[in-house]
Amino acid sequence: MSQRKPASAAALQKIIQRVEPPPDRGLTAEQVRERLENGYSNKAPVSAEKSVAEIFKDNIFTYFNLVFFVLALLVASVVSV
Repeated sequence: MSQRKPASAAALQKIIQRVEPPPDRGLTAEQVRERLENGYSNKAPVSAEKSVAEIFKDNIFTYFNLVFFVLALLVASVVSV
């Protein structure tokens, strides 16, 4: 059994030796308690993804789209005169 350093070791309290329990039994209650006390869990991290509305807003309201919109307004005002 080798010791591996987890990716987010800064948040973990101590390095725990890796165990490979039988799939039909899993970890013992003591092993689970030790891992949870030291910051090891199976909890998914908070997602940093953008919502669909944020993606649309970020891609539509850009500097270049503003310039093109102003140019289109200028062309439309010249054509109508």
